[in-house]
Amino acid sequence: MRKQVRTTTNCDDADAKSWLSSPAPSDAGSTGSSKSVRISESDDHMKPGQYAPHAPIRPPKKVLKHVWPEDSLFDDSVPIRAAQLAIEDIFIAFIRAVKHFKCPQRLTFSLEFENVLVLVNAGKNVPFIEQLTKLGALRTALANIPTHGHDQVIDRHQVAVSAVERAILKMRDHQITLYLDFIHQTFICYVETFTFPSELGFSSNMRDASDLPHTRRKMIIIDQFNKLDVLRARLAGAGRYAEGQLKDKLMSIDNAIVQFLQEMAQHCDYLYEIFGRPMNARLT
Repeated sequence: MRKQVRTTTNCDDADAKSWLSSPAPSDAGSTGSSKSVRISESDDHMKPGQYAPHAPIRPPKKVLKHVWPEDSLFDDSVPIRAAQLAIEDIFIAFIRAVKHFKCPQRLTFSLEFENVLVLVNAGKNVPFIEQLTKLGALRTALANIPTHGHDQVIDRHQVAVSAVERAILKMRDHQITLYLDFIHQTFICYVETFTFPSELGFSSNMRDASDLPHTRRKMIIIDQFNKLDVLRARLAGAGRYAEGQLKDKLMSIDNAIVQFLQEMAQHCDYLYEIFGRPMNARLT
């Protein structure tokens, strides 16, 4: 004999039949209308998969599992993605480096270095050298990233390389500009301090004006010639990197130096004409 305990509510029988599909009330003391609750006592036992005695057994639900492909960690997409991320990291580092750097208005140069791009690692040069070092490191890092022949990686890699190269070239042009200013200012200082001696100790037995006697005045004029020759040599070194307006600026400075050298040579010729040539040669 089946015993039933039924609590009646305002819900109809149709609502009572759906109790299993409805969520249990969250508050036992709530005052709203509640669904019917049917407690069944029976000698029949429910088997796994049954919701009630004599109900058809439902097959167990399938559990969805994420299946990783066997070669997913070793396929071609992994190194390509790694290359893309490496390039993007370099881009971020490049943007930060360029954003926080301001080119100096002056650098310290030395005529002792034949290579005009060599800087003394001190004073105002330090931030400039550090920036060049950073950009050089980024360029090296980019060169070590394989593109795997992937079009997107190749394009992005070329964009990154071009950006870094342009930044380095811009800094080099700025350095050459400041170097030309340094050469020009040095030349002006030379002109202001150089002397044109009134006599060089020529004698009538000398072959020409280049055959200067070994005197103190001779050493002074030779030192002046040598200093101007050094300036021209450094300008020639800078000419390997100067283009466009920089090339024009370089040529203008070099022409000024050449003109001054000619004036010094003419002065020596004049002194030779006065003191070095034999009297009969001077009269002809």
